[in-house]
Amino acid sequence: MTAESDFHREIEDIAAYFDAVFYLDRNPDVAADGMDPVAHYVRYGWRERRDPSPDFCTLAYLQANPDVEAAEINPFWHYVIFGRYENRSLRPAEETPLHERQADIIAPHVDAAFYLGKYPDVAEAGIDPVQHYWLSGWREGRDPSPAFSTGFYLSSNPDVAEAGINPLWHYVVAGQAEGRAPRHPAGRRHELLAQQTSFKALVAKWLKQEKPPARQKAATLGKRILARRKAGQNRLVISAGQDDYRKIGGGVQFCIQREEKLAPAQGALYLNIHPWQPLPCLADRKGDPLMRVIAAGEEVGTALLSELTACIGSLAGKFTATSLIVHHLMGHQPEALAALAQAAGASCHVWLHDSFTICPSFALQRNNIAFCGAPDIASNACQLCLFGEARRDHQRRLAAFFRDTGATLIAPSEPALAFWRARGGIEARSAIVIPHLTLAEEKVTTAAKPGDPDRPLRLAFIGTQLPYKGWTVFCDLHEALAGQTDLEFWCFGTASPGLKGITHVPVNVTAEDPDAMVTALREKDIDFVLHWADCFETFSFSTCEAIAAGASVITNRTSGNVTAIIEETGHGIVLSGKAELLAFLTDGQAGKMARNRRKTAGMTRIERRYSALSFAALDGSAP
Repeated sequence: MTAESDFHREIEDIAAYFDAVFYLDRNPDVAADGMDPVAHYVRYGWRERRDPSPDFCTLAYLQANPDVEAAEINPFWHYVIFGRYENRSLRPAEETPLHERQADIIAPHVDAAFYLGKYPDVAEAGIDPVQHYWLSGWREGRDPSPAFSTGFYLSSNPDVAEAGINPLWHYVVAGQAEGRAPRHPAGRRHELLAQQTSFKALVAKWLKQEKPPARQKAATLGKRILARRKAGQNRLVISAGQDDYRKIGGGVQFCIQREEKLAPAQGALYLNIHPWQPLPCLADRKGDPLMRVIAAGEEVGTALLSELTACIGSLAGKFTATSLIVHHLMGHQPEALAALAQAAGASCHVWLHDSFTICPSFALQRNNIAFCGAPDIASNACQLCLFGEARRDHQRRLAAFFRDTGATLIAPSEPALAFWRARGGIEARSAIVIPHLTLAEEKVTTAAKPGDPDRPLRLAFIGTQLPYKGWTVFCDLHEALAGQTDLEFWCFGTASPGLKGITHVPVNVTAEDPDAMVTALREKDIDFVLHWADCFETFSFSTCEAIAAGASVITNRTSGNVTAIIEETGHGIVLSGKAELLAFLTDGQAGKMARNRRKTAGMTRIERRYSALSFAALDGSAP
C-alpha cells in the first residue's frame, strides 16, 4: 500500500472514535487553518502529541507502549485496531491544552527581548512572544532566539517540516539529543544559502493578502490634488518612491521628506506616488498597478496608474513646469511611468540612492548573501545568482526608461557615479552629482569638557540592522569580545536587537528631527561607529551623523562612499578585513585613538549642511 492510501485508511479507521469538537477546541491553530481535524491528527497531530479525544492521551500511550513509539505508529489508530483488544492501558487527555503544554516546554528557549525587538509587529500587537512563536511565528519563518534558526532547522530536517511540527519544540524534546543542529555550523551565510529560494518565490512573499482600497477616478483625484495647492505654487513636482516615506524610515524616505518640506519655498506643489503593492523588483509590464498618491504630505487617494496618468496629464497645464523625480523604481512599472512623464510634458531625473538601476538586488547581494560587484550580466557569476535571470530583463526595461524619458541621473557622490558608469550597463543623457549633505568643520572658542579618558571603549552600530550594512559583523564582534570589560556595544535605531550585552538607544531620524541620531550619539559619548558595508554605499547619512557627533567611523575598503568620506575628513579608519578589524579593537590601537578623540573633544564643531536635493537640479544650481 502507498503512504497516501495508509493515510486515508487511518482516517477511516479512527473517524468514529475521534472527537472533532474537542480537537478543534483544544487546538485553535488547527481550527484557524481550516484543516479537517481527523486528517490533521493523522498527518501531524499525533506526532505533536495532540490528543484526539477527552479519553485518550497520545503522549501517555506512547510512553506506556515503547514498541508503538519505536515503530512510529499512530498511537490512536493502534489503540483502536489493536490496543484495546490487547488490554493496553490508556489515560484521559491532559487537562491543559496541548498548545499550552508545549508552549511551556519551549518558553525557556524563546528570547523574548530578541523576538520583540526583531519583530516589532508582535510587540505592537501586545502578543506574548512565546505564544506567538508557538502558534504562528515558526510558520512565518521567524527565529525564537539568536541561537536557533527556524528556516535552517526545517530545511535541513525535512521529516520535521513534512510532519508540520514546531521546529523549536522538536529540537528541545528530540532534535538536540539526536545531534541535530539548531543553526548552520558554518555560519549565517551558509545558512541563508541552504534556505535559498527562487526569484519567483521571493516576489510571492511580498504579495499582500488584504483587499485593496477604493480607487479614485482621474477627475476626483485631480480635485483632491489641487485642493492641497497653495498660492504661489506654480510648479508641480512628482516624486516616485517605493513606499510610504511618512511611515517607513530610511535614507530614500528621508530625502523625500526633506524635498516635501523644501517644496513650498521653491514654489512647488509636491506630489509623491508609490505602489500600493510593494515589490522587491519592477512591476510586471502587463496590468495596471494601483498607486497611492500623497499631495503636500497628505494622502489624497489610490488610483490605477492609467487613471493617475490621465490625472497628471490634465493637471500639467495648470502649472508652469512639471517634473518627475524618481527616488526609487522598486515596485513601479517603468514603461507606464515614462508614459506619465510624456503625458505631462515633464522633465525627468533619476536618483542613484542605491544600485537598483543595475539589478533587482539593490545592494548587489549575490543570492542575498554577499556583495557581487555587479559582474557582467552574461557571466557565470551573474547567472548563478537568483537575481541573474531577472537582471537581464530589468536592465533592458530601465535602459528603455532612460531613453524614452531623456532622464538625467543624479548621483549623491562622485564614487557612486563612477561605479554606475563602470558597472551600470545603461546610458543616461546626462549625469550630475548632488550630495545629500556636506560636512563643514570649524574650531570653537570654548571647548567642551573632555570625556573620561579611562572609561571603556564604546562601539556602536547605528540605523537599520541589515547584514549588508555590517550588522552581522557587529554581532560577530560582540560574540567574540563579549568578555572584554574595556569594550561596550551599543545600538542606535528604531528597533531593539534584543541581544544581551548590546545597549539599545531608540532613535528615529525624520525631516522634522534630523539631528536625532547626532544628539543621541553625543549624549552617550560614543567612540566608534562600525559601518562595515558589504555593498557599495552611494552615500551614507549614518557616517555623516557619526562624524558630526564626534565619533570615529570604522569601515572596510569596499564600502564605497563611506571610505571616501573617511579618507577626506580623517574621522575614522579604513581597514582591509575582519582580521584587521579584530586586531584594531584588541591590540590597543582603538584605545589610543579613542583617548586622543576624548582629549580633543569639543575643540571643533562639525556641521552637516543639507543640499536642496532635486531642487538643486531643477533650478540649475547643481554643478
